[in-house]
Amino acid sequence: QKSTSARKFLSNVQQYSSFLLRFLGRSCGYIEVKSIMSEDADVSLGFVAQAERVEHLQSRYFPSKVGGKPAWLSPAGLPAAKDQACPVCKKPRIFLLQAYAPLEDDREAFHRTLFVFACLTPDCYAKNDSRPFAVFRSQLARKNDFYSDIPQSLEDVPKGEHTFEELTAADSSSRSPLCTVCGCSGSLWCSRCRGPRYCGKDHQLLHWKCGHKTECKPAKSEAETGTKGPLPDATWSDAVSSVASGTLLLPELELLIESEAEQLDESAGADGDSEDDDETKGAEEQRLKDYEEFVSSHGNAGALDGTVSTDELNAASSDGVGITDKCFKAFKKRIAVAPEQVLRYDRNGSPLWLTAEHQAVDEHVPLCSCGAKRSFEFQILPQLLSHLHLDVADQQSVDWATVAVFTCSKSCKTQDGYKPEFIWKQDF
Repeated sequence: QKSTSARKFLSNVQQYSSFLLRFLGRSCGYIEVKSIMSEDADVSLGFVAQAERVEHLQSRYFPSKVGGKPAWLSPAGLPAAKDQACPVCKKPRIFLLQAYAPLEDDREAFHRTLFVFACLTPDCYAKNDSRPFAVFRSQLARKNDFYSDIPQSLEDVPKGEHTFEELTAADSSSRSPLCTVCGCSGSLWCSRCRGPRYCGKDHQLLHWKCGHKTECKPAKSEAETGTKGPLPDATWSDAVSSVASGTLLLPELELLIESEAEQLDESAGADGDSEDDDETKGAEEQRLKDYEEFVSSHGNAGALDGTVSTDELNAASSDGVGITDKCFKAFKKRIAVAPEQVLRYDRNGSPLWLTAEHQAVDEHVPLCSCGAKRSFEFQILPQLLSHLHLDVADQQSVDWATVAVFTCSKSCKTQDGYKPEFIWKQDF
């Protein structure tokens, strides 16, 4: 198993080298370099780790990350509050993760990020019901209104916090205001002090209860100032906003990317350089055992810790002949090579399903609004639940076996905004 520091180093080298080479428009022969999520690469695996510097997770560095507030790609045309609301409970979905996935052969997708949001109300999670989730795609050409076309080194950023406004070159009139609590589009504001922005009443009330009630002071009226809406010089406590965000948002973690092929090569080498391409039975059994121990030590992790028995899996199968069990064993065997993985990226490939039931097929996946087919791009594994402290044993909780994301096969233009894509949840 690679150490976290080694994984961070290799991931940063691959990401920045690929980023630089795409800017220069040439390839590199002395090191295998690919985009952080490359269209023509083998399966890429995502692992989470604490970020050494939070600045590296800000928008100008085009991060892949989990939790916290979204690091929006385009600062304009953010998804509206109505598109962010869970259709089950009507509450705002919360940012889950984002994956920076540029397409090297598409000028309009030189920068491209997929954003996944999830409702955190456990009661909204019915079996195989994808409604608590939403996914949006944003992409920009190399020359755009928001970012320099000169690559930025990860070490060029000074230490300290940077706001979304400071990290973009956009005019303030072209930026979408952000909710002070969740970082999503904030079309509302406090009418009393005319300061903080909100995505809706839910987060305004949360902010009020977390301390804004004591700091909110009446501001001059619109008639007195001659301006409508929030005041540009209004101030409010960052500490109160942090408390409100901390009670709501998921832990912020960096998403590091590695090739599955490299993991397989390392695993094969550890087994003794066998001439036979197939793993020995002993090595396979050991990997499965290691995997079971890993998920068991990290909480429920989507019920992969042995709480789902073979009999239960087979009982869930319509034919009762163990297809579900075989599918689950195939999943475990593939995952056991790198049990810490939380994401699998394989654009135009196929998801790694956990069960034989409720697998998405073509007729399940709607066409894009442009008329093109949607294809599989990546999936989120249940191991992520434990890292985000969402796996609560013996009670209803946020849960999934896998969450598969399907996107426009042509990656059609988003007009500097955000386009909804399709998501499919599979449960045991």
